[in-house]
Amino acid sequence: MKRSFVCILLLIFTVSGCSGSSSKSALGKFDYIDKTEGKVLVIPKNLLEPTKNNKFSIKALPNTGDLGKEIDVRSPSLVLPIASASRLEQGSSKAYVWFDQVIDEKELYPFVLEALEEMLAERGVTLTTVSEKNKHFQSSWFIDEDIHKILIYSKRVGVENSKFDFYFDLKPHGRSVGIQVVASGFMKTYQNIGSTTERGYIEQQRAEMEVLNSIIEKVDFKYRSYQKTSQAERASERLVTISVNAKLEPTFSVEMELDTIWSLMPEFFDEHGFNVVDLNQPTKVYYLDYERPSNSIWSYVGFSQKVPIIKLDDGQYQFTLRESNSSSALTDVTIYDSEGKALSKEVLESIFPEVESGLSFKDLF
Repeated sequence: MKRSFVCILLLIFTVSGCSGSSSKSALGKFDYIDKTEGKVLVIPKNLLEPTKNNKFSIKALPNTGDLGKEIDVRSPSLVLPIASASRLEQGSSKAYVWFDQVIDEKELYPFVLEALEEMLAERGVTLTTVSEKNKHFQSSWFIDEDIHKILIYSKRVGVENSKFDFYFDLKPHGRSVGIQVVASGFMKTYQNIGSTTERGYIEQQRAEMEVLNSIIEKVDFKYRSYQKTSQAERASERLVTISVNAKLEPTFSVEMELDTIWSLMPEFFDEHGFNVVDLNQPTKVYYLDYERPSNSIWSYVGFSQKVPIIKLDDGQYQFTLRESNSSSALTDVTIYDSEGKALSKEVLESIFPEVESGLSFKDLF
């Protein structure tokens, strides 16, 4: 029992001792502050004074500024442009970053402004417009409480309030947006030191950088969320349908531009047992031999991927690609047999499940 009590006391003293340390100042003793300057060597009058070489002389420093444990030894904060197409302003030490257009479907300035508002809302902070014309905004107060905890006991020993201004810079083309964060208000209140509105340069810079990095992180999160949503929507879309071409022949209509699907077709052929014999790029025609693949027993027990089989007879086929009359974003893929006849609608319907999954190329987008 006595041993347990002693251990608890040691734990309390350890926690209390750790909480009192600070990473802002260097560790060690600072006795050098109280040391006096050494006296200059005095040469007797009857002796010649030796020649002095000032090459290694140390210049006297002014007796102003922080000394010893008052010196802030933390590394400077940096802007971290982790979002896609974000970049720093060359040679600037300000809390400033540029965003370039990534999502063509979204206007960039409203997108970044929305990210700023969402980041602030997560911290219980609101945003007000100072000047819409100058794209100048201001936050309400950030409240950061300093809570000391020892076991189950907690006590608020201080609080810091900060306010920031946000300045947007828009390029005329609208595809580049800059944002600068400037600390515009500060109030710190601690029980042992009272209240102050003064904040050192390093503290102010770190606060501005921290807020700007939070904005960049939110923009990056919104980018990735939008891309994930777009991919999910594309995966649920039906990009291939059965239609008729300009010659009124049954055809597969693919929601993809002609040049794009032309370059992707060899992958489709490789995966479905077609062998390209010849091609005519100007007229966008592939000539192929087809041998229906067979799934061995090993495919069904998980040792290899099951081959998607298109239920066509073995033989020669011709895939002709043409831009659809209805839209340049659609491509007609018409399949002809060895006699040059387009496959019937009934045949296209029977092979549609395998062809639809292959011609969608959803894994590539």
